[in-house]
Amino acid sequence: MTILLGGEMKKMKTKITNLFTAEEINIIRDAISELSESQFEVHETGRKQTNQARLPGEFSDKLVSLVRDITGVTTPLRMLEPPQYVEYGSAYGTPWLQPHVDGDFNDFIIDYQLEANTEWPLGADTEVYPLEDNEGLLFNPNMTIHWRPRKTFKPGEYVRMLFFRFHNPENYSDYSHLPHNPNDPMFKDVHEFRDSLTPNEEI
Repeated sequence: MTILLGGEMKKMKTKITNLFTAEEINIIRDAISELSESQFEVHETGRKQTNQARLPGEFSDKLVSLVRDITGVTTPLRMLEPPQYVEYGSAYGTPWLQPHVDGDFNDFIIDYQLEANTEWPLGADTEVYPLEDNEGLLFNPNMTIHWRPRKTFKPGEYVRMLFFRFHNPENYSDYSHLPHNPNDPMFKDVHEFRDSLTPNEEI
């Protein structure tokens, strides 16, 4: 496993490669494949998603320990279970993710790419992080503005992700005051940066 650190604590963005072993990846895939279609919902951001792919407790132990090692946090830390699984693709609409913050109670997230047959980098503030399969980005989803570049998915293209979220169960953070309106001045610089990447796309 390789860890690349960057930024101060609250704004840190840490790319992690080779997050899971081949055996662990097979366990994840099996947990997803065992779900019925009725356990998924299609979201307006061009994806199907579920929070019902349950993983063994060893996954939580491993990831909580990893987040502790990277961030140095000493407060209690728990992974929100089950993790969220999403699959982006044109079959579910037009995949898009504009600059935003989550506005919830989680202090850290690992955006993990399980597998993809096309490139769709993750944007965090005014930085772009390409992800390969079995790579993830650790950051605070409420202190970091995150997004995806504009992209037109071709038929059959997909990006499959898991979102592992972490919080303090004894003292929940409250980020509900953060703005959700994409026109809020807080997002202005990031919108301009994102627009500069693909000025001719209309998505």
